[in-house]
Amino acid sequence: MRKKEKYKKKIHIVGTVGLPADYGGWETMVENISKDLCQEYEITVYCSSKHYKKEISNHPHANLRYLPLKATGWQSIIYDYISILSSIYFRADVILILGVSGCTILPFVRLFKRPTIITNIDGLEWKRGKWGFFAKLFLKISEYFAVRFSHKVIGDNVEIVRYINKNYNKNAYFIAFGGSSRDGIDNLSLSKITSQPFALNISRIEPENNIHLILEACLKEKLHIHIFGRWNANDYSRKLYQQYVDSEYCNLHEHLSNQKILNAYRKKSLVYIHGHSVGGTNPSLVEAMSWGIPIFAFDVIYNVETTFNSALYFSNVDDLRYLIKSMDPIKMSEISKKMQQLHNENYEWKVISEKYSEHFKIQKN
Repeated sequence: MRKKEKYKKKIHIVGTVGLPADYGGWETMVENISKDLCQEYEITVYCSSKHYKKEISNHPHANLRYLPLKATGWQSIIYDYISILSSIYFRADVILILGVSGCTILPFVRLFKRPTIITNIDGLEWKRGKWGFFAKLFLKISEYFAVRFSHKVIGDNVEIVRYINKNYNKNAYFIAFGGSSRDGIDNLSLSKITSQPFALNISRIEPENNIHLILEACLKEKLHIHIFGRWNANDYSRKLYQQYVDSEYCNLHEHLSNQKILNAYRKKSLVYIHGHSVGGTNPSLVEAMSWGIPIFAFDVIYNVETTFNSALYFSNVDDLRYLIKSMDPIKMSEISKKMQQLHNENYEWKVISEKYSEHFKIQKN
């Protein structure tokens, strides 16, 4: 008599561009937890066919469902709605929602006996400077629905968890973003990178990430800076590109999803300058920590929490210029070792995946 196979819980993941991961932090997280947990769960990831030229029918770690919508901008709301409704139709046991844009549909979803809804609210998206009044209002309302109607709420930064507890009187759970890179280094790129000392930044080119501040400080202190991002994404990025592209100290690279090449730059960088002022545990910051790069971070609670108050912090151009001028090899080496240690203790992907698994196993309240 054939032994009955053990039932695998169906985990549907909503709110990302999809897999393979070549867009941003959410996608990297989904790639890693799917790899770690695919033997234990049946994982389905919703993907935007607008982003991928070719649909993959046999991803090794997850089932991929494609929707003919963008996963970003205003279409992300409809994209998430349809993904959530599809998850109900295909009888998901757990829906992991990443971000809040589609969460206004959750009161309807709660009418069903299943699934369990787990939402990682990301950072406080409604605070971002790129949004207008009505977009901010919608995102704030979406955040309320996410917290109010999810069975479990996750924050990827201790300060986000405190915010949820304080403002919504609801118990939230802390799961950080992982930072360990499993891709190795592109040795050809490594050999081509200049031996000239340089700073590194990998981010979206948006005002709240203070790219203008970083460029100005590095240029004035004649410190070479390599920045990877989408320079044609908005008026802010285009203006900065025109202003700094011809500077010998400012190396403005287009967004790059090849982690092996980015890791080559991480390995050779003198310092990582992190300008994010809004959000939770930012992926690019944790990834820099995984390589033991000394960190100069914008002085907000999210960055201080992520680096356990062990990096160096700045609030304006003059602060950053002072940090650059004051770089001491011994101090920088100490910060480097501390960042690596903190990463290894707190941000390894296998640890992060297991924490998500613990929530997948628990029955909804």
